[in-house]
Amino acid sequence: MADTTLFIPDLKDRFVDYRKDIWGDSFTWSWERKPTEVKHLVIHHSASDHDATPDDIALFHYLRGWSGIGYHYIVTEDGKVWYVGDVSTARANVANMNEKIIGICMVGNFTKHLPSDEQIKSTHLLCKFFIEQPQWPSLNDWSSVVGHKELDNTACPGDSWDKEQEGDMFWRIKTGTVYNPEDQEEDVEQATNDIEITTYERLICDLNEILKLPLGNDSFVKVLSRATELAIIENNYKILKEKHDSLLDDLGKMLNVSEINETTVKEAVKGLILDDLKGSLTKWEYIEVLIKELLNIKKKEGG
Repeated sequence: MADTTLFIPDLKDRFVDYRKDIWGDSFTWSWERKPTEVKHLVIHHSASDHDATPDDIALFHYLRGWSGIGYHYIVTEDGKVWYVGDVSTARANVANMNEKIIGICMVGNFTKHLPSDEQIKSTHLLCKFFIEQPQWPSLNDWSSVVGHKELDNTACPGDSWDKEQEGDMFWRIKTGTVYNPEDQEEDVEQATNDIEITTYERLICDLNEILKLPLGNDSFVKVLSRATELAIIENNYKILKEKHDSLLDDLGKMLNVSEINETTVKEAVKGLILDDLKGSLTKWEYIEVLIKELLNIKKKEGG
């Protein structure tokens, strides 16, 4: 039985694993296939009311005599991404090509109206996730994303899917560009905040991996532990063993010095722990204090 558990960090709480709850066989129908067989991310529309639910679509597939829902993902109008058919199964997306496809259905009839901005944003992040994952080697760029109509004689996923037209549905999914730019501005601001926080957490995680210190400050340990958890969950960041030299180079550039080594960083963080920070510093204050400690050490070394 296929059971491919996925977590897509960028989608956060908009990602719902609904495989066990939706009608039908989500884990073995119609057959299992290897990730290396997958060649396309295929975009569909449900050709239904815009407020249809994954269960509504499953009922339609039940009435067709299928044993499970045909798609792998359903993106509803509110931008939620419902994981409904295991990605290691072929499902029923495009005739005679199902072993090559991950099927993504956006709810609505896009011959009558456009997708919601939330659907565009979430479908962008969903496709981006697969394009960046090495276990699906053929999904390595946006040319892997196609509309159902490009592979079969159908109008799906609607009139707006026309790669020859500037600003079409494909272009919006590829770039994450919504139809309402006011909403986009709010998202950019939120994304900037998220990047700042994630960058900090990764820095702390890297330092912890380098140092491997028996840390005595409880608050500091909790910060490090949480950062490590996030880095593992995100599954898109290679922790320090591969990034060690790069991190030290970056710190060196920040300090405008030619050489920063593991011993220097270790001594600096030891100094922070001995000062008993008690978790009182903000993320940027922490980095500022760390830099000051590094500079003090360099001065003592005559650097």
